[in-house]
Amino acid sequence: MVILNSNFNLTLPEQEWTTAVYQYKLQTPETLGIFKGTGRCSDEDEKEYVVLKMLVKPNDPMLNNMISRFEAAKTLDKRLFILSQQILRDNQYIYFCYESFDHNLQTLMEAVVNGDATEDEWEMVVTGCIKALHHLHTTNITHGHITPYNLVRKNGIGYLMGGVGDTFTPDLVWGQVQEDDAFKHDVKRLVEAITTCIPPTMNAVEVNFLLKFLQRRQTMNRIQYHPYVQSSTGVLALFVSAYDILDKDCNSTKGSFKIKVQNYLAIFSDVVKRNQYIGSLNWIARVPPNSVLQAVLKHRNGNYLENDVELFRFWRNVFVHAVKRSQDNVQQHHDALYNMMTTIWPGFAHIVYEVIYDTRYGVFL
Repeated sequence: MVILNSNFNLTLPEQEWTTAVYQYKLQTPETLGIFKGTGRCSDEDEKEYVVLKMLVKPNDPMLNNMISRFEAAKTLDKRLFILSQQILRDNQYIYFCYESFDHNLQTLMEAVVNGDATEDEWEMVVTGCIKALHHLHTTNITHGHITPYNLVRKNGIGYLMGGVGDTFTPDLVWGQVQEDDAFKHDVKRLVEAITTCIPPTMNAVEVNFLLKFLQRRQTMNRIQYHPYVQSSTGVLALFVSAYDILDKDCNSTKGSFKIKVQNYLAIFSDVVKRNQYIGSLNWIARVPPNSVLQAVLKHRNGNYLENDVELFRFWRNVFVHAVKRSQDNVQQHHDALYNMMTTIWPGFAHIVYEVIYDTRYGVFL
């Protein structure tokens, strides 16, 4: 199947790549065919595109809005977004052409279950999409229609795709939405899209803490510092700076830090129970023997106690004092430490971040 306009030639296979349902209240749901095709402008080499094919209905009130949003997505940051490319039309259909990509979050989840992709690859896509939406909101733009089909992977990296540029949301009547509601709705839809695509084989403790954070806050503000999104080096810097400010409080077993941690354990009780969060319960006994963590535990007779404040102090000391193996670079060293600690104490970094977020402890918040 070949579609032409004055300067663009698009060739689509008969077989759909995948399908999606686009819903809004002003008309009944329409099925979009999603194709991988090839196209070429008159003065360029042929490239692969992902193409959304939509039936054009007479007097469709949303078509101009969709086209406007598509055009707005042509100028986004290509490091975070799959950019819009071309719009073509024939007698029955309109074709929205995007840069090509490998998976959406739904198909990537299926690939993880089938052993064709890893959980780390899935998490990298989620992280990339969160960064993209945060960037969009900081420029005062909403996405308006986040589904698993808009969270995509290209060359191992997560991107956000789809039209942007106004406060339209699919399940709220366009023109009657307050701007603040639209930003919150983006966050709600992001949480829903990620939740429906968590691989059932995955240990989802970290991502479930992230989703609970977004559900409660309903904003992308400061999400770039969240432990799920940050690099291990970023988590290190946040913990060290927060501990330095909290030093007096952390050395008091009755300090406000301890109280806030306990409060958040209650708030996150559903996630804690579902993911067997173990926090500071007998935490010293879980430090692996003959490990770099054990060396930090014994460093200068640490004299740690069995509570959340002391576990926080231990994490900070691990980041600062753990000896790097000579063959590792700094990033590899921090990654290894952070992976070890989140495996032994799952969810603890998220609880600490909630306290930091609320009290603005740390130089980054």
